[in-house]
Amino acid sequence: MLTQEQVKNIKWYRQSGAGIPLCIGMPFLGIAIMDKVSGFHYPNDLGTFLKTEKGFTFYHYFDYFLTLEQVKNIFYTLQKDPGHFAELKEKFYKAGPKMEAEGLAILEKSVFSAEFQQGYQKMYNYTMDFWGNSLYVDLMDPFEIQVIDFIFGERKKEVNKAELNILMSPDELSNYQKQQAELLELEKVAQEKGIESTEVANGAKELSRKYYWLKNDYEKVEFLDDNYFLNEIKRLMANPQEVATIASGLQKSRELQTAKKQIIAKYKFAAKLVEHLNFFNWVTTLRDDRKKYNQISNYVLIKTIEKIAEESGIDLELLKYAMPNEIIQIINKDAKILAELEKRANLGLIVFADTIEVLEVYSGKIAKEYFDIIESTIAASEIKGTTASPGKVIGTARIILSQHDFDKMKPGDIIVASMTRPEYVPIMKIALAIVTDEGGITSHAAIVSREMNIPCITGTQVATRSLQDGDLIDVNADHGLVKIVKRA
Repeated sequence: MLTQEQVKNIKWYRQSGAGIPLCIGMPFLGIAIMDKVSGFHYPNDLGTFLKTEKGFTFYHYFDYFLTLEQVKNIFYTLQKDPGHFAELKEKFYKAGPKMEAEGLAILEKSVFSAEFQQGYQKMYNYTMDFWGNSLYVDLMDPFEIQVIDFIFGERKKEVNKAELNILMSPDELSNYQKQQAELLELEKVAQEKGIESTEVANGAKELSRKYYWLKNDYEKVEFLDDNYFLNEIKRLMANPQEVATIASGLQKSRELQTAKKQIIAKYKFAAKLVEHLNFFNWVTTLRDDRKKYNQISNYVLIKTIEKIAEESGIDLELLKYAMPNEIIQIINKDAKILAELEKRANLGLIVFADTIEVLEVYSGKIAKEYFDIIESTIAASEIKGTTASPGKVIGTARIILSQHDFDKMKPGDIIVASMTRPEYVPIMKIALAIVTDEGGITSHAAIVSREMNIPCITGTQVATRSLQDGDLIDVNADHGLVKIVKRA
């Protein structure tokens, strides 16, 4: 555990967002084992959780300069042993579906049954597999310049920003886009054969099977059943303009792939450069698939504590402070763990994860003390980040920390968020621009903003804390700068 004096002397990179300790605890547990699993780690890693009127906010910090050394190690490994990442990829994609199957199966059983507890442990182990084998990609978020240098070397001088954005776009549609494409196809069937046709009913069931998790996040989950998708089809049938907008967005993504091939041919890039470019394109797809499995994992975790609360009488709000590896002890009413949950609920908590393979969890005022010290070192005199999608606009800032804030967004507002996730896409469609605290060129905000052709700046670290709802702001994504024109 770092001392408070050590904490003062570290340059921190911050990630943050809304989420209950239980759900955020899973990737933190993955961080604790990732060095053993993947050979890379988050140096001096820690996280704090704060409870607000709207819910939980988590803050994840890691050492900027030591992380750069980890990124250099990733580059070195990619040069010398690209098969290492192929192995990590294979393990990740094996773990995700197994986690989903075990997780959904245990929700049909009593938490006190041996089947539930054995199944939960399997689900937990598979979740650790997909986190441990994929978390290394997030290490590169603060280092866009280094990533671009690694891919293109001296040839980056030949490529303009617009071409660079196209080259860094993913090779596949995102899971959200795939769902949108399938929804449009089913809408066509409904127009031809009627909303009550067997084909539409079966199609809606298939959409639910594949995308029931789409609206889940780190604190709120919802199972999207076939009726949800039937209602979505009805809504689209009554809104031809929205159908056209979705179709146009999908077409633009496909056109980007053609444009990418044309740019590669134009510059006659060497095979090794294209290989590295393909790796980082694939990283974007990996992150999107991990979001999917994470949203499924969150669904299982939250439904699990709801079952525990119902069957054991333990307060549901208290269970939100549990770490996922404590669930079996809680079911067995371990007095020590239950007392610890009370302390966390009353006094807050902080977690430490590095290369120790065990997550250190502390409750009490220490969490707020560390939070205050670290945040004081991150203060900035200007809001500056990385250009994810170019453009210049002036508009009204809306601080979006979770789905609870979505109602604040009006067409033409600017999203200011810690990060964006697939459930943010509906409000991203009406946004004038996007500004985030974290993320890089392979982040969700970067990819979606390029698809929608709206300005986006990522990695500011301070936007959600420096700006206020209603501020009139100037977003110059060409230069990665945000200026306050007029305070709310």
